[in-house]
Amino acid sequence: MPKKIAIIGGGISGLCTALKLADKYEVHIFEKCSQFGGLAKSIKKGNYIFDIGPHAFHTDNKDTLENFKKIMDNEIISFEKRVLINHNGRYYKYPLKPFDVLLRMNPFYSLWCILNLLYVKTKYRFIRSKDRSADEWLSNRFGKPLYELFFKGYTTKVWGVPPKNLSPLFTQHRIPIINFRDMILRGILNIKKSFDEGHKFAPQVFKIYYPKKEGIGYFAEKLVKKNKGKGVKLHKNSEVTKINVKNNKVHSIEFKKKKKKVIKFHPDILISTIPIDEFIRKLKTSPKIKNALKYLDYRSLLIVCMVVNKDNIFKILHVYFRDKFFHRLSELKNFNKQLFKKGKTGLIAEITCDYNDNLWKMNDKNIFENTVKDLEKEKFVKMSDVEDFFVLRIKNAYPRYGIGFEKALNDIYTKFKKISNLYSIGRQGLFRYIDMDICMKNAFDLALEINSNKNKKIYNEFNIEKTPYI
Repeated sequence: MPKKIAIIGGGISGLCTALKLADKYEVHIFEKCSQFGGLAKSIKKGNYIFDIGPHAFHTDNKDTLENFKKIMDNEIISFEKRVLINHNGRYYKYPLKPFDVLLRMNPFYSLWCILNLLYVKTKYRFIRSKDRSADEWLSNRFGKPLYELFFKGYTTKVWGVPPKNLSPLFTQHRIPIINFRDMILRGILNIKKSFDEGHKFAPQVFKIYYPKKEGIGYFAEKLVKKNKGKGVKLHKNSEVTKINVKNNKVHSIEFKKKKKKVIKFHPDILISTIPIDEFIRKLKTSPKIKNALKYLDYRSLLIVCMVVNKDNIFKILHVYFRDKFFHRLSELKNFNKQLFKKGKTGLIAEITCDYNDNLWKMNDKNIFENTVKDLEKEKFVKMSDVEDFFVLRIKNAYPRYGIGFEKALNDIYTKFKKISNLYSIGRQGLFRYIDMDICMKNAFDLALEINSNKNKKIYNEFNIEKTPYI
């Protein structure tokens, strides 16, 4: 009999891991929702499709890209990423391009910004002091003027806390720095590449991929279909409620099918992709580990999806705002024209909040009205242009890297590593703000390790670069 593998969570990480394990093992995926895909699924509303986000695929790894194309049966389109950031009524390209920013500001202030940028760049070559917060990391990479202008207010709005309360690992992993080599190649010589290799943690993305059909959820649908073809058992509406561990080994899991009676399942290997705090609450553990959860929290997300009676509103994918009700605005038709018929388009406005705060509890109508009020100020749409809308609520959208989270996460990792047949993977399972390409690569790497019967990789401490899974 082949070994039984249980995977908790049917998002991209869980589906990709199952796909590579199914040839050798009996694989079961337990998904508490009625639809697979996690944060990368699409929602159908009448004749229209909306992503949760939206999301698009990008990678600087050739093998990962080839795997994506294979899963998608090459049913993809590609285009250059086009993003703007709004500041004081003006729109700038993002990631920030020095020429775009400095030439459009007050010349004296521009000079002050560039002198500060040159100063911190020169200083960093000779003195690399330890950054104690995201505030210090940003100031030491961009200089105080650019930091104050473009990052401080926006970061505070999106994450609900000022940058001084965020770990430098957050900015190190998510924000591309201004690279002078890239500035010359793209800004002066107009040489285009898919990625800027100058920043190993957050390379600047220039080329992205998207399904020819439907939304990004089509990627998850392809994975589901291929998993079914390999015999993977897909249990939707099945929430795992308890994990039983004996002698440092997962002995069984308990789950409810459609919230009915509890069913026990005995896996030889357990792989979790669900939020790390949810997993721990299903597990008997020490007060030390439960205390560590105080340092791990998530930023929640409200997503306002609107069908608009316009052919197009703008030509770019996303616009970022720091002084509006929402922080990001996206037009889905710019990802795939097939999603909306002529004369119609889809807008997605994203609003970060904390779970159960006043924003989270606000009724859908008020959320919508506040959103449209700011859209009207930007002259994007009027209330009368919106044919239909709905609001999605995502509880665990983004892991928030608060000061001190590394130590807490390390305590949890240490506990997990003692359980010989347990793995935790993905954005939620690792508490790491990573994208689809990294989730897919890590899933395939984990499957390769399990298939080759190697021992679990052990890391002595949390390392955002080296810890692909536990």
